[in-house]
Amino acid sequence: MRQASISQEFLSQIRQEMDRSNVGINENDLSMHLAAPFTATDEEIAKLNLHGRTIETLLATTAKLYAKSINEPSLHWLRDLFEAELDEAVKVVSREGMKLQTLCQPNVVRPDFINFDKIAEVGYQVNGLGLCNSLGNILNGREPMCSTLLTKLFAESIKAYTDKASPLVSFFSPPGTRATEAFTAGLRDYGVEAKLFDGEDLEIYDVVFWRSLSNVVRDNSQTFLLRRGNRNFVPALTCLPGSKIYQFLPFHEETRKFYPDTVRDLLPEASLVTEKTMWDLLAMSNRQRAQFVLKYAGQNGNLNWGARSVFKLGNASSIDGTLLRRACESPQRSPWLVQERIRSKYEVMCLDDDRNSLEVRRGLTARITPRYVQLPSGSLKLAASDVMFSTNWKCHGNINNWVTSIVNLNPPATVAEVTLDAHSTHQQPVKMGGQR
Repeated sequence: MRQASISQEFLSQIRQEMDRSNVGINENDLSMHLAAPFTATDEEIAKLNLHGRTIETLLATTAKLYAKSINEPSLHWLRDLFEAELDEAVKVVSREGMKLQTLCQPNVVRPDFINFDKIAEVGYQVNGLGLCNSLGNILNGREPMCSTLLTKLFAESIKAYTDKASPLVSFFSPPGTRATEAFTAGLRDYGVEAKLFDGEDLEIYDVVFWRSLSNVVRDNSQTFLLRRGNRNFVPALTCLPGSKIYQFLPFHEETRKFYPDTVRDLLPEASLVTEKTMWDLLAMSNRQRAQFVLKYAGQNGNLNWGARSVFKLGNASSIDGTLLRRACESPQRSPWLVQERIRSKYEVMCLDDDRNSLEVRRGLTARITPRYVQLPSGSLKLAASDVMFSTNWKCHGNINNWVTSIVNLNPPATVAEVTLDAHSTHQQPVKMGGQR
């Protein structure tokens, strides 16, 4: 992936358009910093498409394992890890939901790539689609409200799933952002009546895109959910979207046989934190422990998003010891993982908002987040991608971040069509696939 040669004036105009249209403004009214647009090489796009097929296998295999663990006593340890920290009523809904689990639902899968060879995690994620869609439009010189490949594929998948020409769908999503409104408007352009959930009766919708299983069960009677069935909720009403224990299953001695090597090649190696894991790590030097991160993998909604419970190891033994002891106190109730730390650094052309000028920032980490639309066949189709860079070792949840899009995944306009003035500031191509 390479950043386009681009003028400071053009990037400043992009910044102004983002501010005007409220794209990239979060709930705390903090404006996202902007990096120059990126174009992916043919090799990098081929990798993303290939990884999409591997992610299909990862998600399908993990779903089968959870279903198997519900019914087989020898695998109840695995069931308990998937369902850790859920209320009993939520567990009932999740287990019933697996009976109706379909891998062909209209959905969007979003992996977090560290580089083009490794992902930190992957999940079903409709949250953030508005920003991804509108940012790609703006960086391609289009209006934020324009329809895109992402909205087109998603709408077609929804219509095929519901077998309706104009299905009514609802999103459990933070209200009011222009980006979210633009995305739902794009779906309406293709015949899907999309709206943000406002407390209306769920039964009126053909599809409900939810975010938290516990909230859905709490806000709607368990009897209603089981009577209505799982087909109308996307993703399926199970605990799978909230759990991250899939990250160690391809490496565990009892479950690795279910996953192909391609899955292990894509995921950093991980293991469940146990007392043995803790002592093995504490026996290492600080430098050896620095090769790992400690990550929460359970269902607690206050801990399992935004990288808020991901810690790098390699600190003093007393600090790492405290973290690891707390993590291994009760792995069945609150599972934690130790995962290989992948380090990739990038050189990026960014807009300095304070000085309104372009500058090259070096040594940034990346979070590459392609969006794959799940088609009626169950396959994943690459439709869009944004990228976040940070001065911090983990991108998500930090102020010093810069965002951009891989613009040639979102046709028809391209950065090449933008007219640059004679005073454009040019940069050397930046290779995104490796270390700096």
